[in-house]
Amino acid sequence: MNITKKEITALLMNTSAIRFSLLCLLFFGSVCVIDSACYFLATPIYVWAGIVLYIKLIKEMKLRKIKHLPIITLFIASGLISVAVNFAYNIHENLFMIYYVILCFFLFYGLYAEKTHEAAKREMTFFFKFFLSSTTILMTISIIILLCSKKGFMFMDYYISIKDNRFVGIFTNANLLAFYAVIGVIFCHILYLRHKAVSKFTFRVSLYYGICLFINLVSLFLSDSNGSLVFIIIYVCFIAFYKIFRNSDTVRTFNFMFRIISLILACVIFAFSFLTIRSFAQEGFATLLESERKFSESQSVEVTSTIPKSENSKIPENKSSQSESASKSSETSKADNNKYLPSDNTHTENIFRDKKTTTFTHENKNIDSGRIPLLKQAIKLFLLYPIFGVAPRNIVLYGEKYLGGLKYSDFHNGFVTILVSFGVVGFTFFIIFAVKIAKSMLICIFKKRNKNDTEREMLPCLLAFLAAYCVYSMFEITLLLDVSFKVLIFWLILGYAMSYLNHYEMSDYRGRLNSSTFFPGFVGKIQSAYKDNPDKQSDTQKNEDKENSN
Repeated sequence: MNITKKEITALLMNTSAIRFSLLCLLFFGSVCVIDSACYFLATPIYVWAGIVLYIKLIKEMKLRKIKHLPIITLFIASGLISVAVNFAYNIHENLFMIYYVILCFFLFYGLYAEKTHEAAKREMTFFFKFFLSSTTILMTISIIILLCSKKGFMFMDYYISIKDNRFVGIFTNANLLAFYAVIGVIFCHILYLRHKAVSKFTFRVSLYYGICLFINLVSLFLSDSNGSLVFIIIYVCFIAFYKIFRNSDTVRTFNFMFRIISLILACVIFAFSFLTIRSFAQEGFATLLESERKFSESQSVEVTSTIPKSENSKIPENKSSQSESASKSSETSKADNNKYLPSDNTHTENIFRDKKTTTFTHENKNIDSGRIPLLKQAIKLFLLYPIFGVAPRNIVLYGEKYLGGLKYSDFHNGFVTILVSFGVVGFTFFIIFAVKIAKSMLICIFKKRNKNDTEREMLPCLLAFLAAYCVYSMFEITLLLDVSFKVLIFWLILGYAMSYLNHYEMSDYRGRLNSSTFFPGFVGKIQSAYKDNPDKQSDTQKNEDKENSN
């Protein structure tokens, strides 16, 4: 098969291929052993993305189609000023982070600016299917290894299956496994709605979605990630909020209060049910693994006891050896008695390690997991550089310089990280951008839609994901200034939601034109003129007509 120069150029200029490549490499960059290789292979993709971004968006003037472009530009400019103010430290790493922010805004959030709604829908459906399948396969492998090994082990300096009493599977971190499990659950729900809108369900399709949902939920429970659990709870609660208030034509006091109380009760019941199911799942798996371990140990003891001992191995013990054994037995009995005495957490953790038991719960019993001290350190660092911040890659360095070191390598809070990195100026622009996006989407989802619109549930689900992710970002760094799959998938889904927003706004605009009482027949003449003369059509309309004909 001969590949023409035109086809090669089209492939190189394909922004979908760039997005897919970066997402795949960062997705599998969370898997043990291959993580370093994936991040290394992502380097040329960043260069490729920059070239295509310049040609497709800037040179072809598609950049102007991105909504809230002035605010985005001011935010990026504030980041550049922050890097310039702190140019003496990590200049290259800070400039790369600004470039990464540009990719998030223009290549991932800008999905709707360079593609029609139908093209964006096809691309995102493929992404949802691919990452749902990949996540489920990785979770299945992780659970199989856990059941076979019955405990954690080391492989090439990686913790496999269990790390710090939590389920990590074949991932580098338990929180990463939990996030991917949440992604699997939400993508499963989105694809379910998509499939429901397109065709009827078959037994095979229902079985597939059921298996994916079950495996990802089990992995989420065993990881014991509170942040990811909050993520899924907020997602469900937002959808419940939309379901309860979407058909409210008039706001009456009694009706409104009744819906509010119903929503609060439903969310509380769901949250406590989810926590209870997680506890049962953790205890069940811990009991299963412990029973299997004891059974395997009893089998090995039976095999050992059947081996005959030689007579020469029986050596008479002298008095000194008897006294030593007596002293050892007394020490052992004292140690056994100490197991049941009140002691600190360290002693309890050592007992669990000695027994080789796994409870799938945090060893650190603090509910904040060290985040409150981090927040105090972030406030102190922010007050030192309040206007333009310290720049993204200087947080650890400045923490060591002014605070004697941070408790962790980041603040575990995406909003706080932006505030400390870009200062109050950049943070203000970012909040304005977020508020404008949220306001326009909330107005859009509560507008009455045609009942024949089979995808009217899609935008509320995407907005539920975005809202849950923003709450999740209060517990993790993953909002913008982190090179990871989590950040890119957030901005890509935001761009996909904006594609739906544009689609509905255009539909509402056409509806207002068609219902206009001014100049009867004028709108119809304009539409017929555009049909007869394709040169007057916009680029977007031409692409939509071309795709519909295909």
